[in-house]
Amino acid sequence: MSKIFGALFLACFFAGVASFAEGQVVNGSFESAGSGSLASGWQVLGNSYTRVNSPNVWDQLWMIRVNSGAGAVQKVTLNQTTALPVSITVAVKGQNIADDPGDKMGASLDCKIAYRDGSFAWCPITLKTKSVGTFDWKWVGYNSKNLSSSTQPIDWIEVRLRMGNVAGQAWFDDVHVEQWNPTQNGLVTLMFDDSLLTTYMKAFPLLSSHGFAGTSAAVSSYIDSDSDHMTLSQLRELEAAGWSVVSHTVTHADLTAVDVTHLNDELYFSHKYLVDNGFTVKHLALPFGAYNALVFGRAQEERYAGLDYESVRTSDRGFNPQGVFPYNIRVQGVISSTTLAEFKSWLNTAKATKSWLVLILHEIDRPNDIYTVTSGMLSDMAQAIADSGLPVVTYDDGFHAMTQ
Repeated sequence: MSKIFGALFLACFFAGVASFAEGQVVNGSFESAGSGSLASGWQVLGNSYTRVNSPNVWDQLWMIRVNSGAGAVQKVTLNQTTALPVSITVAVKGQNIADDPGDKMGASLDCKIAYRDGSFAWCPITLKTKSVGTFDWKWVGYNSKNLSSSTQPIDWIEVRLRMGNVAGQAWFDDVHVEQWNPTQNGLVTLMFDDSLLTTYMKAFPLLSSHGFAGTSAAVSSYIDSDSDHMTLSQLRELEAAGWSVVSHTVTHADLTAVDVTHLNDELYFSHKYLVDNGFTVKHLALPFGAYNALVFGRAQEERYAGLDYESVRTSDRGFNPQGVFPYNIRVQGVISSTTLAEFKSWLNTAKATKSWLVLILHEIDRPNDIYTVTSGMLSDMAQAIADSGLPVVTYDDGFHAMTQ
């Protein structure tokens, strides 16, 4: 994420007074000095960290630097009386952080959440998400509703900024812990991947008959490629009818299995093709849902014609609460074995939790394919959504609603 965009996006993300309650992080940008080289409000976790002044900070004038085994920690007291979603975010930059298979930490945002009933939840730190190597500033974070199924109010959250026991160093800046008051009663997005022709021929008219608009996750090299995929004019017709379009890369490559040059090309040239052909593309859907810390970081850096990827949709299963962290939008995948009862349970959960349900679909009426639904099933799904009363929104509109 560029620093300019990052500052503007964070300002917008945390600006909706009606939609979130201010958190109580003390000295989240490390501008106030503590004792010695520490920052006021932040205790040492493991080996000591250092508060440093640099022109390369993410925000304002100061940040903290952590080396091997070092970290900073702060306990943020919330004392919720009602269970509200809480977002936990920080900007991080790294230099020469060793990728040791025995270390799952790298440079990481860690946290511990204490609920009113005495239970706990933790931010997941895994080999898949740890930040290693050399990388510019990027945004990492979580939403409490994605970490636990608890319906209990939160008493406190311990925020930990830390490095594993590996060589290298990391810098952290601009910590936020924010409580969000849900402004929606649940939303549904129908997202069709891979630029398939059946999206245009079958899903488009069926959704239109219900007054719904969907979203196309477009693989740019598939467009105008053969009889199984949409033409550019058909994709434009979808957008003209109220659909939104997101990037699904150039070739549908597994971005965790390619080198960084190939990764950058997949992100950039898909974005470029779609924007150059008149589409406003602000979001990325990952092929196979495959990601690691490098993929998230490069997606935040990608920028074309003044447009960044404001979010990344994975294939991690779940629902998206108010204040969802933008760079891991969760989904429910509709496949050939999905039952109508299961589908209705997703709708019920979205409504009960006031969350955003993003549905991924692929082919329609393709026999013997796991990633397909029948026209009959799609029709039943559309009717179930209509009966639920949940609004159907495009991906772009759903994202905007859940981050304001």
